Amino acid sequence: MGGDDNTLRSFICNFSLGKEVVLLGDFNLPSIHWDLPIPDAQITHIDAQYLDLFTTLGLQQHVLSPTFVSSGNILDLVLTSERDRATNVTISPPFPKCGHTPVHFMYVFQSSPKQCNSPANDLATRDWARGSYGAINRSLSMYDWDLEFMYLDPDQMLHKFTHLLQDLCTRHVPARGPKGRSPPWHKNISRNLQRWKKVAWSQYIEVRRTHGRRSVIAAQKLFTFHEANMALRRDVLACQVAYESHLIDQRSTRPKLFHAYIRNKKTARPTIGPLKMNDVLVDDPTLMADQFVSAFASVFITEHLPNPFPHQTCQDTISTVVFFPSDVKTQLLSLKTDSAMGPDNLHPRMLKECASQLAYPLYLIFRSSLSLGYVPAKWKVSHVTPIYKKGSRCDPLNYRPISLTPIPCKSLERLVTKALFGFLQDNLILDDSQYGFRAERAVSDQLILTYNLVTLWYDQGSTVDLILFDFVKAFDRVHHQTLLDKLQSVGISGNLLQWIKSFLLDRSMRVSVGGSLSNNVPITSGVPQGSVLGPLLFLIYVNYIGSSLTCKYMMFADDLKLFLHHPGDPSSPASAILQFNIDTLAATASSWGLKFAPGKCVHLCFRRGLGGPFNHEYYLDGIALNQASSHKDLGIMDVLHEIFAGILVELDDELQPRRLPTIVP
Repeated sequence: MGGDDNTLRSFICNFSLGKEVVLLGDFNLPSIHWDLPIPDAQITHIDAQYLDLFTTLGLQQHVLSPTFVSSGNILDLVLTSERDRATNVTISPPFPKCGHTPVHFMYVFQSSPKQCNSPANDLATRDWARGSYGAINRSLSMYDWDLEFMYLDPDQMLHKFTHLLQDLCTRHVPARGPKGRSPPWHKNISRNLQRWKKVAWSQYIEVRRTHGRRSVIAAQKLFTFHEANMALRRDVLACQVAYESHLIDQRSTRPKLFHAYIRNKKTARPTIGPLKMNDVLVDDPTLMADQFVSAFASVFITEHLPNPFPHQTCQDTISTVVFFPSDVKTQLLSLKTDSAMGPDNLHPRMLKECASQLAYPLYLIFRSSLSLGYVPAKWKVSHVTPIYKKGSRCDPLNYRPISLTPIPCKSLERLVTKALFGFLQDNLILDDSQYGFRAERAVSDQLILTYNLVTLWYDQGSTVDLILFDFVKAFDRVHHQTLLDKLQSVGISGNLLQWIKSFLLDRSMRVSVGGSLSNNVPITSGVPQGSVLGPLLFLIYVNYIGSSLTCKYMMFADDLKLFLHHPGDPSSPASAILQFNIDTLAATASSWGLKFAPGKCVHLCFRRGLGGPFNHEYYLDGIALNQASSHKDLGIMDVLHEIFAGILVELDDELQPRRLPTIVP
């Protein structure tokens, strides 16, 4: 790659800003080892400058095999700003009299699917920020809810309540105008400066028409207009900076607003699909929705589990949840107004603005639901949104099904979850090695404790074997009857147990893609991802999984790591002990309907001395575990050097999505 390097780097920088970028070519950067997470010590100055530029611009390099035959270096690069769109990168034999090998790859490009807004979903197009909530509250205050709900079951109560609110919202919440409105900071721009600019321009046009463009007075008026124009521009920039600074200050309390703004600034928007059907790529929203729902349903389990591993027990019991209208009001007032509306078309902004009037009727519905141990049928229909995880975008199983459920149901789930979590905590039921979905516990806490142990053992001269396990669709494979048995064994009984049973059984889902909905499909296993109660139920399901292990282990939701320190002597029984723990863990998980993906489970070995072959192979279900020198653990990169001089970690942009919500509001 010849020419002026500074000019080329400047061009790449200017070309890449604010665009979806694909850069291809022979960059001739031989000293960069693209398979290493950190730069090699032997990297040249020029190559380091380009690597720093690519990193600063957020460009991902996809070619990891040599492309120049004689030297074995990677010279031909494929760089993209959207790291997940370039897939199936392969290297072919070189052409005659050519030292470079051809590079083939597939780049998935798709415009956002067309939104299909049907008249039946009219409330989805309302401008909830401009609703007349005072009028809605006045109308609600006229109802005697005890009389309205007399002799009604929970389904009938919810039907009456929902239709009444939908009717009031149709009358008092205006329709949203066409999209393409001004940026959010424009409302703070000085009206006086806008008026000054408009008047100055009008005066200049009038003077130019009367006295001519070259007249002195026209020049004066034009100068005045330029002054007004620049003053307004400075004010616009100041308002934008103030708005963005405010977003940064509130990113911990309002992360959705912050990330939505960042997404809107990107040229390339996250898209779903296209999906591969019978070796053909399809991007029709209806076809993709049906493909997604079939794929998500394929991982459910329905078979009977004959001999599940014994559950833990608790002598104390909890059979009901006590709460009052004030508790319901507190839940409504805590709603985030920028959250998505549920399938019942009741917006969180409306529920929060009308909390004083809605708390009591919702309290009556909640109380009736819990006392009868019955969840209304409409609360058990989920609208599922596919969220891309990793791997090929063409495979529907590489998406996570996130359920969108009615907000009133989530409010009741929070009341139930709070009571359940208090009971579990008082009776010391939850495993102390579990860090997922728990208040005052985070990814960093678990990682610091884990690697503190690893470095401690390493400093003591021990060899540390670390096994990272990967569950297959763990949240979707929770066996309902086994979960109910576990709940009963830890002391959950009576109407509360019956209510949770109703919450789990007879659920159904529809997948939404671009406004198109799939057919309704029954959910036969799993806990709803996106619900409030689901994470706690999952923690209870996997809580006893490490009870028979003799090795140290740590969990973060469905991520599990198992590690053992030993002298590293071939005569030591350590490898047999660790293999026994792997087999025990796999057998326990299998008895509960859970399974691991052996091909995605990884073995890391921290030991002193020179690198080389690992001392021992470990097996899961008869398949040898992958032995790696680096691997991501909860979004952090573990790095092993040839001579282990410490554990290096590299924060990755995948860490932010792993900040899971806690189960206590």
